[in-house]
Amino acid sequence: MTSERFLQKLLEILRSKNYPDYVQQSPEDIASDVQKYARVVIEGEMVDEVVNVGQSKVGGSPDMPEGMSWPHESGREESPLAFLCQINLAEVQEHDLAGKLPKTGMLWFFSIAEGDLAYGYEIDDGTTKVVYQANPAELSSRDIPDALAAEEDSEIQERRLLFGPAILLEEVDEGVLEQKRYDCSIEDSITDAVRSLGGRSGTVRMLGNPHYFREENQVDSGNENETVLLEVDGYSVASLAFGEGTFIWTIHPEKLSEGKLEKTTLVFEPGS
Repeated sequence: MTSERFLQKLLEILRSKNYPDYVQQSPEDIASDVQKYARVVIEGEMVDEVVNVGQSKVGGSPDMPEGMSWPHESGREESPLAFLCQINLAEVQEHDLAGKLPKTGMLWFFSIAEGDLAYGYEIDDGTTKVVYQANPAELSSRDIPDALAAEEDSEIQERRLLFGPAILLEEVDEGVLEQKRYDCSIEDSITDAVRSLGGRSGTVRMLGNPHYFREENQVDSGNENETVLLEVDGYSVASLAFGEGTFIWTIHPEKLSEGKLEKTTLVFEPGS
């Protein structure tokens, strides 16, 4: 299925929906509005089920090939980073309706995980790490380094990630790209329609444009022309470690097309 076909099917469902009486817009108006603002992306949901070696997940212990070193803070080999999540692109590729991602390969994401740091700007490219291997060797579960095991915030609950296409609604407001918001009943109807087509609505997002809540990031990020490789809701993954913060890893379209997925830039938006 293409992005265009997915969106058309979604609009057909929205046109047939029955909305509460207090919703002023007609089903046709809602569908037309969604068509105007919608962008097809990929989202991943966390689910509580057994995770096999090599499957996409957040938390727990990473599955890594023998010889792959554990990432650490820049310039501080004695400070290993906590494991945030891993993504098996073979599980993602069928949901990449625009065909932008490699069809195979493994991505690993690591970060410092200290709740006291999540409300400032200490989480950055020096205290996070993205690792990508297009053809990794046999994977096995890696033990957590002793230096991390003693840190309470660094232990993130393991949960499986399941992916699917999703809709991101966005508009330009006073020159700033923002997510468009609707009445909750309309947003719920959109989510239900996405799920009925095999889509997801979850904790992580891949592809699409970066959206920043904080004004300083809207102006100063310098990566507004890049694509989101991965966005992670840190609060949902581990609120004690990341507060209400959001990870937004972006990549230049040229690096994405070349399969150089480790060439990312991170903006971590702290919570309020």
